[in-house]
Amino acid sequence: MVYGRISDKVITLRYFVFERYDELTIMRGVKDNKEEVYSMVTEIVNNTHANKSASYDLGRPDYPNEFFDYLYSEFGLKSDSVIADVGAGTGKITEKFLEKGNTVYAVEPDKEMMGILKVKLAQFINCIPIESVAENTGISSKSVDLIFCGNSYEWFNRSEVIPEFQRIIRDYKSQNIVIARLSPEKNIYQTEFLEINNRFSKSVLGRIPDNSSPFQNDVYVSKEFDYVIHQEFNKFLHGCLSASYAPGPEDNCFKEYCLSLKRLFDRYSENSKLEGRFKLLCLIGRVESLTKK
Repeated sequence: MVYGRISDKVITLRYFVFERYDELTIMRGVKDNKEEVYSMVTEIVNNTHANKSASYDLGRPDYPNEFFDYLYSEFGLKSDSVIADVGAGTGKITEKFLEKGNTVYAVEPDKEMMGILKVKLAQFINCIPIESVAENTGISSKSVDLIFCGNSYEWFNRSEVIPEFQRIIRDYKSQNIVIARLSPEKNIYQTEFLEINNRFSKSVLGRIPDNSSPFQNDVYVSKEFDYVIHQEFNKFLHGCLSASYAPGPEDNCFKEYCLSLKRLFDRYSENSKLEGRFKLLCLIGRVESLTKK
């Protein structure tokens, strides 16, 4: 089993466990059972090997039920509405729409993310997966009633994606786009958590996020949903590893990053679960009101 590439040398997971056993004992407080530690790390590495997609699917928090209740009541989304989930990732939110009966175009450029999405959602005949970028969705003109962007819009090229959204949307007059941003709230471990990420974060290649307001003259409706989740270590770790700036198994600091997160988890968790507070901010408006600036 290949653990990863460190300094261009392939090393095995068993070498990692037994040659660096003193570090690994920190992860479980185990002092004599190396095989137990080996089993735990095997599971972690299997799920995070050389990519973000598995960690994204396992660790990213689900949206609260109150968000979907709002969409299908106060906002007025119908079960027969056609939705474009742009930047669908592994289909975590897509699945919620599909369960409501919506036809969903799941647009995602990452091959590994799309692979997970297709497997997870294969049973839904109302799912239309499209492996493509937001700026060229491949969706037919005037085909969708709602465009949903979950933690993705800030990565799009606005000058190109806005004309594309205008092309695929049916009704220009009504509110037809939801831009959602999920972020952690201040937790009791927040300062230490930020210090760990600042110490181990790496530069992200590719697109640069644009976090300015997506709408002209701030013409939109804003809804916030605060909620709390309780995570076991595996889910917490994968959530951290799914971040674009987080080190991966190919990075020299990967082991120490995981160990630092485990130490934090052990200090602040109760009954083997860590409380996490999150805020889901939803900006709801019209495609015609999106700004390129």
